[in-house]
Amino acid sequence: MADRRSILIWSILLPAICAAALAVRLYHVLARPETQRYGFGPFGDTFMYHEIAVSLWDGKGFAVRDERERTRTGAETYRPSFARGPGYPLFICAVYGLTGYGRDAESPGTIHRALDRVRIAQCILDALCVILVFSIARIFRPESLWAQVCAAALYALSWYTIYYTRALLAETLATFLLALFILSAVRGIRDARPRLLWCADLALGCANLCRTGYFLFLPLFALFLLLRVQRRAAALAVAFIAGAFCAIAPWTIRNCLVFGKPILIAAGMPGLNLYLGALDTGDNWRGWGALPKTAFIDDEERDAAPALYAAYYRVFTEGDLDDYARMNREFTRLALRRIKAKPGGTVRNWIVKAPRLWFQNYVPLYRDREASGGYALFYFIFAVVAWCACPRARLLMAPVVLLFAYLTLLFLPLFVEPRFGVPLMPGIIAMAGVGICDAAGWLARLRARMAKSSTGGGEP
Repeated sequence: MADRRSILIWSILLPAICAAALAVRLYHVLARPETQRYGFGPFGDTFMYHEIAVSLWDGKGFAVRDERERTRTGAETYRPSFARGPGYPLFICAVYGLTGYGRDAESPGTIHRALDRVRIAQCILDALCVILVFSIARIFRPESLWAQVCAAALYALSWYTIYYTRALLAETLATFLLALFILSAVRGIRDARPRLLWCADLALGCANLCRTGYFLFLPLFALFLLLRVQRRAAALAVAFIAGAFCAIAPWTIRNCLVFGKPILIAAGMPGLNLYLGALDTGDNWRGWGALPKTAFIDDEERDAAPALYAAYYRVFTEGDLDDYARMNREFTRLALRRIKAKPGGTVRNWIVKAPRLWFQNYVPLYRDREASGGYALFYFIFAVVAWCACPRARLLMAPVVLLFAYLTLLFLPLFVEPRFGVPLMPGIIAMAGVGICDAAGWLARLRARMAKSSTGGGEP
């Protein structure tokens, strides 16, 4: 009977859930076509991703157009890009290559067609995550088919990931890769197979090429394998680190050859994020490109910060690596100066804004409203239920729990956008699906006991 039910779910129910997930995502993209900025949408990073992808397509490498040189001489020249990892631009370039990308797509009247093909590809990729979530829940609770189906259905209707299939940002690709990491990691831990841990870290390394925030998690998770896994721990940890090396090392070598500096993936701006993390409370948010002047600690900061912040956008798209590094040092100086002047207020700011990473719509940052944070609370509550109800599966759930703790601590002092936590949603929802079925089973047993007690069952 169990085999028949399993075949039924794999052959009929799971494909139906995937089809429903794809339909919901496509409706979200196609029923309300994006028209802002000729189809690029409201996010500032989108145009750079597209421009790098077109440069790759045209054979000019991972580069952007040098606007200063074009303004000065009229010649269209390109310079290597250092501010973004290669993952998402390569994905866009692959979609353009598979679906056809002509020069007519560069005109304002037709560019939206190429951009919408990327959105459709993201819809397909995110719908495939349903299978990954189902498989993760299957490892957590192999004896409960309904827990697995519940997790898949929850993900199919997860508004947080549906929201980002419409956005031309790296979140959809990073979500798929992180779900692949979790699935490979839990299988590798369960079966003590180094090859699966190598695949897990290869996926996590590729996720780092989309969003660099996961890099420090690599040694932390390898240490966890050494300390907590009983079988073949050393082999699993070595295989795990090797996977990341295979994914990231080629790009690091490219950066060293092109820029002559050891840039791991991309030249980030931690100083700016640290400064905004100390300044921003949520209540004083004034929108992108603006700083809350009432929050400045003195005249020096009031004079320096707005000009530096305004120049950041120009340097980000047109400046060189030395300008970028200099600006990062200036923001770091302002951040440390502020933390030293107001240590208590800064720590309070960090704690107050921490929920924004997971509690979507905590502060409206974007043009389109995200789903209520109540959905996230729902997932978290039942994920905790799963953790408490499945002590034998806690080691397998550890990659999700550790990533949750890691991201929360990583972004605690930094500027936070809710989208930074979205890639972990497949793991959290897989745990939530298990937790819902555990809670339902507990309630059913409680009702049975109450019914038996009310009828006097069991008395002589």
